[in-house]
Order: sequence, then structure tokens, then C-alpha cells
Amino acid sequence: MIEPKIAMEGLSVRDLIDLRAKETPNGEFLIDADTGDAMTFQAVQDAVRVVAARVAAHGVEPNQTVAYAMGNGTQTALTILGLLYGGYHATAINLAAGRETIAYVLEHSDAQLVLTDFVSCAMVDAALQSKAAPPVTITVDSAFFAGESVTPKTHVTAASNGLLMYTSGTTGRPKGVVLSHANLLAGGENTSLAHALTSQDRALCVLPLYHINGLCVTLLGPLVSGGSIVMPPKFRVSQFWDMVKLHNATWLSLVPTQISYLIDDGKRTVLKQPRHVLRAQPLHLYRQTFKLRLRRCLAYPLLKPWA
Repeated sequence: MIEPKIAMEGLSVRDLIDLRAKETPNGEFLIDADTGDAMTFQAVQDAVRVVAARVAAHGVEPNQTVAYAMGNGTQTALTILGLLYGGYHATAINLAAGRETIAYVLEHSDAQLVLTDFVSCAMVDAALQSKAAPPVTITVDSAFFAGESVTPKTHVTAASNGLLMYTSGTTGRPKGVVLSHANLLAGGENTSLAHALTSQDRALCVLPLYHINGLCVTLLGPLVSGGSIVMPPKFRVSQFWDMVKLHNATWLSLVPTQISYLIDDGKRTVLKQPRHVLRAQPLHLYRQTFKLRLRRCLAYPLLKPWA
């Protein structure tokens, strides 16, 4: 394991992926929740290099914006990491924001390319239909990752801009926030340190990767700790506990609505792993009676990451 407190300083996401592939090439990192197929750090490095090359082949220069409008899954995780690896500004498209907001974000971010999936491509096409010169849209599938794995010639540093994330726009037009590679890894590092995560820990990602929590906490946390992450396509109450047990997930991050659904489902699950941690936020919104119901339902530690 690379100790986060020491090793993260001065690293970019590309540096960290390369370190993982070099030090633990056969360590599992990305697990498909439905099939159980696992990708090692070496396989992830190969795949993200292909993504970077695919984007470059469309004439996109480093430091230009590439949007991703995709539901959760291993291909989405690889796409995001590939954009960061290639030195592009990955722009997260909130799929629940609606056509008008999606159109605004794509225009405001000056996206040169939009990477989407079969489920979301119609939504993106609808958002772009009124644009005189819309960006090229590519539907990502398994063939997208088939190609030669080549290290990009461009240099990416900790100070390089990596992610462009937009606010929800509830009080006006969405506002774009730029995060550097150092910012992104700090998010993963904070998670890793706060919960003492190690290479033996496995996350279950049930928050969208177009939200900062799903991306920085659940995806980058395991990259920092050297652990692994299970990627289901979505949060499904009926399959939640079975999935946790099947894949031996030791931690995950939830929001209040998801916890409410689990409580209403009425199941009480006791997990036999030596450590299981739920990271929930913001707990200060819960009434005391809600907290008591929550603890009775979950039967293992619940932590709040911030007040």
C-alpha cells in the first residue's frame, strides 16, 4: 500500500495510476457488480491509456474540455480516469439536470467532445439539437476500449486542471468549479485517512459518478488506498444487501434519501466482515428518532464525514 499522507503530495491522477500498475499490477481495482468481472490495476492502466488516445484521435488537445454523460459502471469509471490520465478537463454532466441545463453546461464548458452511453445518448442529442455547431458525441461501448495502450506524450502534474464540476443550479445558472489533480487526490486521501482504508478494503459505489461524492470519495478513495471498488449500474434497494455481501464490500458512501429507502425496506442485515462502515451525509439533518431506526436497521457503524 502507498501511504496516502506521504505519497500523494505532488502526484497527478496519472502518476497514481502508473504507480499502482507498477507496484501491484495484479491487484484488483474495478469490479463489475453484475458479472463479477474484475480489472487489475495493470488492466486499468492499459484501458485509460486507450481512452486518452481515442480522445486525442478526435483532435482534442490536452487542457481542452471533454464531457462525460454516462450512468455508473466500470466503463464510466475508466472513461473518467482516462480523461484525467490524458490531461483533459473532464466535465461531469448531471443526467438528472434536464435538457436545458445539460445544453447550457455543454456550451458554457466549451466541450470539444461528449462521451456518452447507449442509455444517455438520446438525452445528449436532444440537448444539442438546437446548437449550430455541436460537439462530436461518441457512444462508449466495449469496442471503445479496444486499441493500443500508449503513454500520452503530454505531461500532467498535480497542479494541472482535471475536473470541471457544475453546481445544481437551484439558485440560478449552474456554476462551474475547476478542480486540479491535487484537489481530486486530496478528496480521495481525506476519505482514505478518515476511515483508515487499506488495500484490503472494498468500496461499493451507489452514488452517481457525475457527483463529486461518487467521484472523489468512492472512486478515488480506493485508488489512493490501493483497494478496490464494485461498480453497479445504479442504486437498487432490493439488491443492496445481497450485493454488499456477495462482493464483500467493507465500506460505501450514501446520502439521506438512500438510507431512508433502506430503512423503509425493512430488512435488518448483519454483516460478518471484520469491518463495515457506512459513510453518510449530512447526518445533522436527521431527527434523533430517525437515527435510532437507522442504527437498528444497519447493525454496523455509521459515520458522518462532515457536519
